[in-house]
Amino acid sequence: MAQKKQTSKAQSFTHGMVSDSDPRFQIKGSYSDALNIRLTNEEGDTFTVENIEGNSIFVDLFAINNQNYQDNLGGILGTRPDIDGTNSDPLNYFSEIYMDENTTDSNGDVVGVNYPSFTNPAPPTAYQIHIGLTVGSIDGVVPFMDILGGTQADVSLEHESSIVGYTTFGNEMILIIVTRHNWAWQEDPILPPVAKTADRTKFLRIKYDKDMNVESIHDLMVCYSYEYDNYPDLNMDQDTPVKLEALVENECITRIYWTDNKNPLRTLNIGQEGKNQLPPESLDITPQMNPSQPVLANTLHGSLPVGSYQYVYKYVSSNGGESTFSPLSNMYHVSAESFGSSSQYHGSPKGILGTQGFDIIVDDIDEDFQFIELYALFYEELNLSPRVALVDRKHSQGLSSVKFSHITWNHEIDNGLEQILIESNTWDVCKDIAIKDNILFAANLKQKKNWISEKEWNVKVLRHRISDGMGHLTTDDPLVKHYDGSGVIQDGATNSDGQDINHGSLLTAANSGRPEVDYDGSEGTPSWTTIMETQRHKDSGGNLTVIIKQDLEYRYLIDKMTLGAESFDYASNTLGGCRVTFGLRDRVADETQNTNTSPYISAATAAESFQSDNITSNDTATNNTNNTGTIYQASMGIGGSKDPHISGDRRGYQRGEVYRFGVQIYDKTGAPGNVLWIGDIQMPEQSDPLRMLDTDRSNYSTLKETNSLVSGNFLTSHKFAQDHRLSYVYGHVVAPIDVEWFSGRLLYAHTNLDAYVNPDGTIQPQQYTNDQNLYNPLGVRKATTVHSNAWFDSPEGDIRYEHDDSHHLLDLYVNFEFIIPEDVRKKMSGFRVVRSERTESDKRIIQQGLLNQTAQYGEAGDRNKGYNENIDLSQEDNENLDDNPIFVNDNVSPIETEQPEYDTYLNGFLGLAENSHIAYYRAGGGTGTVTDGGHTAGTIYAFEEQEDQKHWIAGIQQDRAIPFPTENDWRGPGTFGRHHRHSAYFGSYDKQVIRHGPPQVDGNNTGNVNSADGLGSHAQISGSIFTLDSPDSSFGARPYIFRDGDRLRIDCVMKLTDNLRYNNEDGNWTSPWPGNSLPSFVGYPKHFFSHCSGPRSAGYATGHVIAEAYTPDQSWKSVSYDKKISDALKFCERRKTDSDYGILIGKYYCYDTYWGIGMEIDAGKTYADPSQYGNNSGWKPKMEYGYQLPISAAKEIGMGEVVPSGFFKKSKRVKDGKVDGFSNNTLGFVSTEEDRFTFGAVHTTVTQAGSEDPSAAGEYLSKKEDLTYDTMSTMQVGLRSILIEVNTDSNTARPTGGGGSGDTSYFKTDGTSFDNWFAPLNLSAIMESYSWLSRNTLGVLQGSGGGKINSFVKIIQNQGVLTSYREETNANDAKRSYIPFKYLCSIVRRVIPYGGYSKSAIQATRYIPCGNFHSVNANESGPEGHVSKVFGGDTFINLYSHQKTACPYMINSFARFQVFPVESYVNTDMRGGLHLNAGDTTIGEDATTAPFSNDWLYNGAYSQENTIKSGVMINEEQACDALDLPFEIAYSDTKIAGEPGDAFRVFPMNNFHDMEGQFGEINRIFNFKNEIYILQDEAFAKLLVNPISMISDDAGTNLFTGTGDTVENHIYISTKFGTRHSQSVATSEQAIYFVDSRYARLFKYDTDKLISLGDSLGQRSALNTLIKELNDLDSVKKTGRNYTSDNTLKFLGIQSVFDHKNKELIVTFHNSEIDNPASYIGSTLVFNEGVNAFSSYYSAVPSFWMVADPAIVSTGNEVSVTEYLDSGYTSSTLREGALKLWLWNNRPDNKKSVFFQEDDNALTPDPAYLEKVMNENAESAKVFDNGQIVMTPDVPGSSMPAFVEFLTENSSAQTINLNTARYREGILRFPLRTEGGTQGRMRGTWLKIKYTANTTEKFNIFAILAKYRKSYN
Repeated sequence: MAQKKQTSKAQSFTHGMVSDSDPRFQIKGSYSDALNIRLTNEEGDTFTVENIEGNSIFVDLFAINNQNYQDNLGGILGTRPDIDGTNSDPLNYFSEIYMDENTTDSNGDVVGVNYPSFTNPAPPTAYQIHIGLTVGSIDGVVPFMDILGGTQADVSLEHESSIVGYTTFGNEMILIIVTRHNWAWQEDPILPPVAKTADRTKFLRIKYDKDMNVESIHDLMVCYSYEYDNYPDLNMDQDTPVKLEALVENECITRIYWTDNKNPLRTLNIGQEGKNQLPPESLDITPQMNPSQPVLANTLHGSLPVGSYQYVYKYVSSNGGESTFSPLSNMYHVSAESFGSSSQYHGSPKGILGTQGFDIIVDDIDEDFQFIELYALFYEELNLSPRVALVDRKHSQGLSSVKFSHITWNHEIDNGLEQILIESNTWDVCKDIAIKDNILFAANLKQKKNWISEKEWNVKVLRHRISDGMGHLTTDDPLVKHYDGSGVIQDGATNSDGQDINHGSLLTAANSGRPEVDYDGSEGTPSWTTIMETQRHKDSGGNLTVIIKQDLEYRYLIDKMTLGAESFDYASNTLGGCRVTFGLRDRVADETQNTNTSPYISAATAAESFQSDNITSNDTATNNTNNTGTIYQASMGIGGSKDPHISGDRRGYQRGEVYRFGVQIYDKTGAPGNVLWIGDIQMPEQSDPLRMLDTDRSNYSTLKETNSLVSGNFLTSHKFAQDHRLSYVYGHVVAPIDVEWFSGRLLYAHTNLDAYVNPDGTIQPQQYTNDQNLYNPLGVRKATTVHSNAWFDSPEGDIRYEHDDSHHLLDLYVNFEFIIPEDVRKKMSGFRVVRSERTESDKRIIQQGLLNQTAQYGEAGDRNKGYNENIDLSQEDNENLDDNPIFVNDNVSPIETEQPEYDTYLNGFLGLAENSHIAYYRAGGGTGTVTDGGHTAGTIYAFEEQEDQKHWIAGIQQDRAIPFPTENDWRGPGTFGRHHRHSAYFGSYDKQVIRHGPPQVDGNNTGNVNSADGLGSHAQISGSIFTLDSPDSSFGARPYIFRDGDRLRIDCVMKLTDNLRYNNEDGNWTSPWPGNSLPSFVGYPKHFFSHCSGPRSAGYATGHVIAEAYTPDQSWKSVSYDKKISDALKFCERRKTDSDYGILIGKYYCYDTYWGIGMEIDAGKTYADPSQYGNNSGWKPKMEYGYQLPISAAKEIGMGEVVPSGFFKKSKRVKDGKVDGFSNNTLGFVSTEEDRFTFGAVHTTVTQAGSEDPSAAGEYLSKKEDLTYDTMSTMQVGLRSILIEVNTDSNTARPTGGGGSGDTSYFKTDGTSFDNWFAPLNLSAIMESYSWLSRNTLGVLQGSGGGKINSFVKIIQNQGVLTSYREETNANDAKRSYIPFKYLCSIVRRVIPYGGYSKSAIQATRYIPCGNFHSVNANESGPEGHVSKVFGGDTFINLYSHQKTACPYMINSFARFQVFPVESYVNTDMRGGLHLNAGDTTIGEDATTAPFSNDWLYNGAYSQENTIKSGVMINEEQACDALDLPFEIAYSDTKIAGEPGDAFRVFPMNNFHDMEGQFGEINRIFNFKNEIYILQDEAFAKLLVNPISMISDDAGTNLFTGTGDTVENHIYISTKFGTRHSQSVATSEQAIYFVDSRYARLFKYDTDKLISLGDSLGQRSALNTLIKELNDLDSVKKTGRNYTSDNTLKFLGIQSVFDHKNKELIVTFHNSEIDNPASYIGSTLVFNEGVNAFSSYYSAVPSFWMVADPAIVSTGNEVSVTEYLDSGYTSSTLREGALKLWLWNNRPDNKKSVFFQEDDNALTPDPAYLEKVMNENAESAKVFDNGQIVMTPDVPGSSMPAFVEFLTENSSAQTINLNTARYREGILRFPLRTEGGTQGRMRGTWLKIKYTANTTEKFNIFAILAKYRKSYN
């Protein structure tokens, strides 16, 4: 019986395409394969299959930019109606791409619509005019042609262009296109283009209508005009896709943001005007800028609050970009005082409004920006965070400088400091971006590499030693490396001068085996600093040497004489280098001279200015230029440090201190980068010879090697200094610089007199003559006087006449010369020298001030020893003294004077030695003027102040003492006969301790000794206890706390200024000066060339030369007896403030800087050597004087403070019970006993006259007129100071051991004391006579015979029993006077600064700005040299007025003020309250009513350093790894729509969030349903952005909760699945889709669950094949920061796009071998979201899908542009060029399956097929007879070429053509066997039927069926 046939049941296609199932188990309602079909047809019927519509051209960009006049009438877009065929020249081409209407011309005017075109023509360009054209273009712009002009044919760029990114909004599409151009226009507009290959970027805007018809195309012309009408080279690649986001803010502002993961994140406002004028760098999220530094231009009248100010600015570009903040300015102070004059202007306290404002100027404006905003930082208190305010916003474009006036404090910004300090945008590159809640998110970051490696730029410096030039780095850590072009420089290397190079060393014990570090002293001192412990050295024979200076200290350049440092082979190292030298810059501090009227200190400022950067071109030619317009200039006409410019721009460095310096890099955006360490540089000591760099020479170059600087005289001294002294009075004499380490008088010394240079750089003469024209055979330079630098051949003119008599201060700065390699400059915008902040723990120099002696008053335990027994004062005298003071004793003989205040506070104590010595008694009287009336009228005269001047008769040096003097006539070293020096009120006592016994070779005596505060010259004066007046301590800015090991060091010998030297008498010279004979003259300028100035009376030495004789009484006598006190004074000034009180003012200047260190090194040989008079070379003070002694006890003391004896540890007076301690008080007039001062009077007649009978009233008691400050003792109180006791015990103070020839010490260790150490000598007399000994009338030096006077210390003898008052006849009273000298001293401390010298300590240092900012020229070739003049220190030099005493105790008192130059942290010129600079002379006469003295008030803000923003070094071994931040997300500030700035360009430093790194880098960040999602390599997460949760309380009220943080956290959706294919991510309205190639899975996330679509919907195997089994789509190899397999532009990658119109996810797989493009296989898989099923494959595999909702657009090229360009690949079958854009699923002719074809006459459709499995009763074998397809239309009746293919598991595939198949009633029927086939019917358990149609016609399939019957085979 025949079998009954069955027909398979009709099934819908509900389950889509399922490919994984075995055919037996094919899911019902599914099909196994499909191509180019869609499940949902266009009528909306579902579950049917339809072939898809083809695509059509959307726009052909190349064709539109290259249209022929003949063939394109009206234009493709219809914008050229003028092209109507009348001009049909086929060579004429036009473009319908026009400039964006907001493009601007050279005048800044917008070009308008359709420019250039027939209706809006362009003017002819310069080139067009040049070649003869009279009209400009009317034919649009041609971005895809290289226009060559002239006779050359234009070049097509169709195949050289690649669309790399897009975005759409509204009906607009923005395309980013990168094109390979081979030609470029030149800077000269009349020149034709030149061959220049560059990948240039262009931006097109396409507008289209609702039907996707293109209406217009505009070239945004971005950056086009910036570089000679060329598209910009943005460093973008043609094969690297970019990610874009767009935000429409309003009609004027539409911003796009894009990243290619290679270049910085960029942005553009496409609606702004003048996009063509933008510099390319302005597109960066942080625009590049050329920064400069705000500077003070003028001080204005204003009302800024009192404090210090600092300024900073930022630029704002026209497209909303904001630059980084500029480098900070220097500090500028504001006071509330009037700045009309020096005496009016001083400091003010905080909290009040000031009187000032500022003009702040910014030079070197970056014209790439439109606006500049200036901000002010206001420091109200020292080291407290400043407040910040916006000063102003100004237009800056087109300007070279912008000036801001800041006069009021407005517009303060909350958290403004954070904006300035916290660097935003610390990264620049990101992989992806997204927007949510008006915040821009950026993911997978790369830090900006704003650092330069030490291997790129070698700035580490070496310091060399004198002896052989060996160089040391300023560290002993071998881990610190320095480099040249060949690599690391090893220790022992030799520089180009043949000098060995090593790391620095810490000095070790002597005989260490390393001679360069052998040292007899405390170990551990760095070799690159001066040795603090000792500078004295003896050889084994006991001879002094200068080895320490010449062998152990490394402080010089390779020339071995210029202080400084330089990097290895500075001028020839290919890695560049750094050279450091030092300089001085002068300023006037005081023009008042010595005055007793206000202003006491005053100066005006000259119009000074300087530029701190001098740039040298990249060769050694003489073409230096200043690299900046920035000028630092005086801002007010006031001298000293009162001008904010001086205190801010010229704050210098502490001499002798160590500073750690580096150079900070600024990157191309102007942001500060890393610091490169230069070195730990010790500043010069004051005594160091000055060799400063003259950068103003026309032929100076930083590229010169050091030896060329020397030979070219580029190293000079200063007009006012040959050393590094603090100050100079222009008109006063100083000694020339002469140091043993260059002069070389000692054994083994390396003599180099070339080290001494003149102000013009020439070498000073090696042999000096003195001013009497006598040859100096020893070259004792100190004997020569210096009025300026050299007293002859002064470049400033004849200094005998041109001195200004002003006190000049000399600020110390550092010159840093840099050579910067070209490749380094290309990475930076500039640099700035930085330093470590010098904290208290880093300071070697703790305090500096004027050292004052103390004296013993009376004796402890015996009150009466405190009074002169010959002077009787009692209650009877109280009336004459207004009961102030009060004497309590009766006037009954014997009178024992008793004054309670004196007995309480001073008698029996050490006190201040601030005494009066002006008044003397002369029997017979007559003309004295000190008292007016009384018993003493005419008998008390003012002893005129004077000095020990040389005397000459007929050219022969003469003495003063005739006849032959006794030993009591010898008055001190360097004097002739009796001492003839006298300073009445100020100076020091030249204390010398007595020694008896036979002389030793070195001057040390071992006989009878009376030492340790014992007798001798001025035995009343302590040799171990002193006060130090230091402003740092007095103002409380840097309080002093004693630490064991502190030392007191002599920095400089200070001398009182001299009224005689202010004399300006002219001389009429008849022969050159100096000459070979004495000059003749008519007049003579007094005392200009003498160390000791003399009086001006007849009969005495006038100047230096006299012709008349003089008499023997010219010894210890006043020149005159009738002068008023004011006329007798030349070293100070005196003023009565009322009848009972007055003030004394003494001013000091730096006289000699070598004394302390010189006496220690050479024991005085530099100053004088008696061997010139005979064999007396031993007569020098070898053991008595030196540089420093240890401090045994010290403390700060206040007004009148009494310090008990228990405080002191070493003083012999204290130990012997001579004093009860120290009292901060003093007597004015003192009587002198052998070892103490006493209360008394100048003579008995002052207090008592006539008979002792008290009944004779009125005749025998004192009179008021007799009692004055100068005639009778009164007590004054001392004010704040530092009390110091030094250890003068010779056994313990300097026990450095190691001498030879029985000498056990470099200094003596005989149990005596160094009590002479800090007692100044009459140095002027020593240098005047260049002798250490006195001299008699026969010219015989005293001290060489007689058995008693055998030692230097015996020159001033004990003078026996003294009378107790001053009388001219008593020659012994000579020793009661002062000499006009004091020491400027420092308390020094040995420290290990800045945490140590190791690499780790150097790297851990926090560096603050000190140098000014300097820009570099990145475009120049070769190395470039800069010299940076660096101030920016922490030290002020001021002429400081210190009130030493006040007058609360007694009338007839004078308060003392000492004025001296000093280095300090305090700007004493800006002190507040009452002070001498302001004309205040508060003497404090009322002990109960304030003020008690002048004030020490100071606003600490005036000392504010530039510490607010610091830099650090980087660990270069870790820096590279730290650049990439692949797990990090940054987020911007919140945008306010329409704001002029762009908040999306600001990513604050704290706005970061890190994902978990174990899941790989972030590849995508995107917004889905207003939530931010993250895809990492192996994870998928949601970022919690501004999360808010709502809860209800018990009352039912809704409460919103959240942390308030922008990003609270993240939640991982999966920690297994992620993606490396960022382009595979797509979103629909319902879900997120992405591909994880690691698992070959396509995922869908619908915010509820994550689904693997391939696994659940039957495409797992297919996906695995596509991803895993073919080529390199799953490769993890990277190209740059991108995965190589994630780049569809190179046809290796996965891109997904969602077609919202058809609800389809289209996923295109591009698969090829990385290095073999020919292996390419492409496939597009489609998922239908509507039916939740895969639906088909598509044969279209474009390289770039674009969504233009509701449409889809794609490129059509099949060959990547880079493959075409790089390999020259061409194909006749593959499509090339990426400028044609195609509309997906859109053909006007409705043709199906036609892709990327335009010619309607030759369309070739791609096949469309559907494969269906029939598997009913799959368990049974069947015979399949016929097939049926339910479909439309009638295939046989159409032109549709179609066929079917069928197979079973038992039958191979067979194919039949369907053209003859029967189609009836909507069913296509066909047999399941081939005609004439041998295989027979199809047999099996299942059957596959694959229907294929190669047709442009539409078909729909509703079902595929088969008729079958059971098989019994």
